[in-house]
Amino acid sequence: MELPYFKFFGEKPRVCNICGATNDEVHIYPATPRGGPTPFISEQPVCGKCFREVAEKEGRRLHEPVQDLNLWVDQQLSGIGLGKVERAADPKKIHPTVLKAFQVEITNALLSGHLPRTSGIGLGGMPGAGKSCALAALIRGLVYQNARNKNPFVELQAVSKIRWMSWTDTCHRWRLKPLDDMVARDIGRARSAKLLVLDDLGRETWRREASEDVAIGHLDAIVTHRDREDLLTLWTTNLTEEELIARYGISMVRRLLRLNPLVFLDEATFHPEAL
Repeated sequence: MELPYFKFFGEKPRVCNICGATNDEVHIYPATPRGGPTPFISEQPVCGKCFREVAEKEGRRLHEPVQDLNLWVDQQLSGIGLGKVERAADPKKIHPTVLKAFQVEITNALLSGHLPRTSGIGLGGMPGAGKSCALAALIRGLVYQNARNKNPFVELQAVSKIRWMSWTDTCHRWRLKPLDDMVARDIGRARSAKLLVLDDLGRETWRREASEDVAIGHLDAIVTHRDREDLLTLWTTNLTEEELIARYGISMVRRLLRLNPLVFLDEATFHPEAL
């Protein structure tokens, strides 16, 4: 699906030094002096079209841009944990009731291809309110815009800073094979991801007290680590804050909420296309 260009709200005005295009309409790569910490692109701000035209005239060796960006994005989303239905979520179909629950800074950052800087968010509400659909669509927007902005300039690298964790499936797998190597990899990736999406927290079968459940113990450790390192999380739940505390304990929930406050969608209604 084709998505419109979004300018990152924290980005200073830039103008292509060749054609005069601005970053209000297209991504403009900033000046990158030779010998600097980032790959050299141009000593002056430049748009992707002009960059490639000038580089080809100068005989510079260029990478081959990804032609099917949607296919590449779909592969990356699969690799970070999104299922087939989640990967099909469309940012243009996020229900207004759900969209307005997000801080403007979060939606702008994601849809312009940047990770949120200051806070995450938890979306609570009845099943079918469109919470998971909204997060999946925003993650698609994040990966798509970031890739589209970079594609003319540098070779795209596999997405590694984002992890999507469907908690129902993950919890079941951790309980079923608690000593499996995959569990250790899951935990490591969830701990270190620059952005973790934790979907459907509280939807797992409640089998025993949290202190006796190995999967909940791993989740507590992940939340604790991310809180200590100021790493942001986007998450969804069908439970209220009080119900979350009753299930997981006040310590874990408070650590989760410190950087990622819960917004409960009281007015949300069931949407047939919601996840």
